[in-house]
Amino acid sequence: MPPTGTAPASVGRGIIANSMLSAHSPASERLNRHLAPSLSAALAEWALIVGRDNVHADSTTTREAGTATFATSSTVLAVVRPGTCDEVQGCVRVANEFRIAIYPISSGKNWGYGSRAPVRDGVLLDLGRLNRILDFDEDLAYVTIEPGVTQRQLHNFLSARQAPLCIQPTAGTTDGAHADPRLARADPVMEPAPRPATPGSKSGASAPER
Repeated sequence: MPPTGTAPASVGRGIIANSMLSAHSPASERLNRHLAPSLSAALAEWALIVGRDNVHADSTTTREAGTATFATSSTVLAVVRPGTCDEVQGCVRVANEFRIAIYPISSGKNWGYGSRAPVRDGVLLDLGRLNRILDFDEDLAYVTIEPGVTQRQLHNFLSARQAPLCIQPTAGTTDGAHADPRLARADPVMEPAPRPATPGSKSGASAPER
């Protein structure tokens, strides 16, 4: 039995989950029909992993997250924002335990690649808080980044070091993350910076040797 005046952990989790859901949100309407017990329980578990401030199921957040540049029929049930690799793993374990679909995004701002609307009803796993540049090798021209690193952030990183490299931008905004359009591809992120143009040569190419 818990100490006097202390609610059982399951009750505490239920209070957290219920307070996250708006009574008239699209998410709560779907919950009432399909996923109420499992999603409520998952929301409480996610809040314990990433912190309550990083789990959102209110109507304003879910509606905005599900808005795209094209017509969609899927519903965002909640948005969970882990901040470490361990938290990501914990969130995935919870989703698997409660059989809830999750849809990972980085910044959700690469509009030309599908925005951040999920392909089916589910919970967005927003990786934007994982935004560290972990390693950089100028000679081998590679950089190791977390999924939330934006094009602007990497550009500023290279510029500050005066590295002779430039990033390969996507069609998204400068505040779009590099991982957004590359979750299922292996596109190069960096390439050698073009050399200054010289008389008689094409822009960005060195003059021919004689």
